[in-house]
Amino acid sequence: MTELNTPETQAAQVAATPEPQAAPVLQSAQALEPVATTQTPTPETPAGNPAPVPVKLELLRKHDSFVYTDKNGYEWPYEVQFPGMRELYDMIDDAGRSTSKLYDAYLKYVVVSPAGLTIDSFNDRPGLAQVMDKVDTFLVKAQGI
Repeated sequence: MTELNTPETQAAQVAATPEPQAAPVLQSAQALEPVATTQTPTPETPAGNPAPVPVKLELLRKHDSFVYTDKNGYEWPYEVQFPGMRELYDMIDDAGRSTSKLYDAYLKYVVVSPAGLTIDSFNDRPGLAQVMDKVDTFLVKAQGI
């Protein structure tokens, strides 16, 4: 039986190992050549048509106005604006099962005109339920649902 790790085999391995060579040094910047780059083509569908491009949503620019007309024919104008996805879901989460908390948040963050409305404001003005229905409808449409 022969031993593989003897002093003679170790010396032979060291002698057989080639010396590392130093990397070439570039003398000037002109020696560098540009590397050709290619743009990746737009992915295509099997029919050869370009793949659909995702739609960029601009939800924060969405706003609407509506007028509530009371039973006497007086018009109450309102303007609503989309508050953003995070704010919308925070309002819903914070309200939990409380309708009054949700309506207060809608009046604070969604109804921008007239400004400063609260649920108590509707002690002197009609249409709280109808205004909140319009706000709900607006928020659903603004999300694209």
